Amino acid sequence: MLEDLASAPPLRGVLRQEVDLITQRLCDVPRSNGVVGPRQIRQRYQGGIRELHRVIRIAEGAAASFSTNGIGPKVPTSREEAYDLLGVNDSISEATLKKLVDALRLSWHPDHARDEIDRQRREERIKQINVAWDLITGKRLTT
Repeated sequence: MLEDLASAPPLRGVLRQEVDLITQRLCDVPRSNGVVGPRQIRQRYQGGIRELHRVIRIAEGAAASFSTNGIGPKVPTSREEAYDLLGVNDSISEATLKKLVDALRLSWHPDHARDEIDRQRREERIKQINVAWDLITGKRLTT
């Protein structure tokens, strides 16, 4: 899935780090030496699977947005729309969200445009990302 983001190396790098952290946490579960019971082990694995699904949703959303020819989604007007635009839910950690937004900004920067249409598309996407960030962090009021 991350291979589909070849045109977005910063985003691919952030998502790769997330997958590596999740993998490390999942590999550490059996090493608990009996301190953790079967129920807790199951809960940790289920949590890891949910986290992997989150990374997949982000990667799929980003791949779809990079492959569109038009401008794409509208500028978000609520926190829910902002989370949807970024492909995450409200349980994402602030640090991970910041890394994701920074990677999206780098990936969509207008300086990487191939032509005028691509530059306009990138400028609109950057605006959407910035508005989403402002809504989530409370710097912009919802309507």
